[in-house]
Amino acid sequence: MKNRQHQHRPASLRVGKSRRRSLYLLLLVLVASGLWWLLIHNSSSEDALPNPLLSWLMKIHGGAAMLTTFLAGTFLYTHIVNAWQQGRNRIAGAFTAGGMALIALSGYGLYYFDGEGLRGMAEWLHWIVGFSLPALLWWHIARGRKQRRETRKIVNFPHP
Repeated sequence: MKNRQHQHRPASLRVGKSRRRSLYLLLLVLVASGLWWLLIHNSSSEDALPNPLLSWLMKIHGGAAMLTTFLAGTFLYTHIVNAWQQGRNRIAGAFTAGGMALIALSGYGLYYFDGEGLRGMAEWLHWIVGFSLPALLWWHIARGRKQRRETRKIVNFPHP
């Protein structure tokens, strides 16, 4: 009987279809509701009555933000920690995770910060990161898929 050394296969880093689609849908709702709110808010004059749609857009945006925060938390051990331990896609992953953290912190600031200066900085940060996050996520996904294809080529077709 041959003594075989057991090889440990690394945990899969792929995110399930339902979680992936849920994240895409929530990000779409967040970007759309945020952009729509921003357009209405900036197009109304200061002496006009507030548009009732603004409060509904904030409720939708806030609810989607809570769900996104929860969903992003489910990625922590099944995707982020495993990928980090395997040394996979660290740069794009760190930027994407950092963007998620910044968007949550700036959203907190929009809700709780008083004063024009600090709240104004939170607004700009929230808009910049919020509209950049889909591009960061796309970059992260594209790099991850490319690395996975390259790894498959190496494993399936070893060079002499």
